[in-house]
Amino acid sequence: MATKKTTKRTAPKKKKAAKPAKAKPKPKVESAAIGRKVAHLKDMPIDDWLAQRTSGWQGELISKMLGVVQRAVPKSTVSIKWGQPVFSIGGPFAYIRQAKTHVTFGFWQDIELKDPAGLLKDERGRSFTLTQHDKLDVKGVTALVRGAAAQR
Repeated sequence: MATKKTTKRTAPKKKKAAKPAKAKPKPKVESAAIGRKVAHLKDMPIDDWLAQRTSGWQGELISKMLGVVQRAVPKSTVSIKWGQPVFSIGGPFAYIRQAKTHVTFGFWQDIELKDPAGLLKDERGRSFTLTQHDKLDVKGVTALVRGAAAQR
């Protein structure tokens, strides 16, 4: 008589869960290409910034604004920070920002300003914009700048 071989039945082996695919590393992007980050401009001399970054009516207007601030607060300094001229005296108090169709002149958030000339137009009362056809109110800007600098 033939004997039967008995085999032990075992449960099928469980398959190991597949490892999730590794995320591809993000490509490195130069800081100048990330929108507002412009670290390569930091501390650039203001004359170099004007020559490289402005032209036409905007360059003329920004030069005029720089002169107004320097005459209003002679002890203030101007340097390029965050890609724009920033005025300081014991801390930043004002800035000039260039856009395609206008130039913005603004003040720091912690500064409370009286604006008898009614120049400050944004919703928080911190800045105003000028276009190619606007005139710079030198007396009004001078008063605002002196008020802002006095709070530093």
